[in-house]
Amino acid sequence: MRIVAWPPVGIVSAAPWVERQVARSEGLNTRRAIMASAGPARRVAQLTVSALAQGRAGAGYMDQLWREIDGGLHYVRLDILSPNWHIDRATGRAMGYTRPGNWTYNAETAQWTSGGNAAVWFTASNRPGTPGTSGGYPTITLGSLPPNALIVRPGDLVRSYTVAAGAVTGSAVARAVTEARSDAAGVVTIRLDTTLQAGIISLHDAESVVFEVTGITPGAQGVGADWQYQVSLREVLPTEYAGATEVNPWRM
Repeated sequence: MRIVAWPPVGIVSAAPWVERQVARSEGLNTRRAIMASAGPARRVAQLTVSALAQGRAGAGYMDQLWREIDGGLHYVRLDILSPNWHIDRATGRAMGYTRPGNWTYNAETAQWTSGGNAAVWFTASNRPGTPGTSGGYPTITLGSLPPNALIVRPGDLVRSYTVAAGAVTGSAVARAVTEARSDAAGVVTIRLDTTLQAGIISLHDAESVVFEVTGITPGAQGVGADWQYQVSLREVLPTEYAGATEVNPWRM
């Protein structure tokens, strides 16, 4: 089993959703409705891929992707963003997104220290987050943000990088439950759907998910106009791809 990196194509529309299967029945004596979860939640998505975006290589990439996954036998890995408007996502990422970064010297990774201890570099502002709770939901509080501003919308992804002994030891992601605005001092508390540990916070992040490609429908190439591919995806759970080999054919 292989997991193929998603190719660098232009996605011009996306319809993400989450399948939540529910079993419904009726009590024999009470006639009351009985409902229960009928399986794990799975993300699904419908993507529209441009043939001419990103250097007019989309058609070739999609054709080769279909070969790489052998018509759907293998899986793909794709970064999932929030469902909110792409312009708001871009604005939010410019304000609060960060990730660990490396420095190199003569093709070797440079090691940095601070006060004699190993140090970790991040690509943007280093904003520590403090976990808490509010109304029965987990929260994360951070500062050094624009004052009196809308920081996240419901569904936006928040990532916490845990750091110890001068190294990033892990990361986890959660989704904002509701809007969160900073106060006059630039401090915000974000209500989350799952608990995050204390760490360096990245706002408007992404989540890496493995999908089964349930179908690719190519469009017809016209004269002098873009054509598009319709792609259907369904999430594969980690227990279902354990031991798979990850490959990235697109990076030299």
